[in-house]
Amino acid sequence: MPEDELETSELKEKLEQSIEGAVEAAEHRGRWIVYLSFTTAVIAVLAAISALESGTYSNEALLEKNEALLAQTKASDQWAYYQA
Repeated sequence: MPEDELETSELKEKLEQSIEGAVEAAEHRGRWIVYLSFTTAVIAVLAAISALESGTYSNEALLEKNEALLAQTKASDQWAYYQA
């Protein structure tokens, strides 16, 4: 009978070791998912900031274009006034 107890205690130790290994693996996978979600959030924030800056630059470009068109129109009007 002592042999049976020895085998069950060895089996119990192996089972506990495999459970610990599984728990550690799950924790490692959990950390990886946390890192992935954090990285995704950071990339989303950077994309939002880039989109805001892009909109700002686009608006500034349109304003500069309109001001250039206004200056061209004023110059054309002055030339027409000079010729008249």
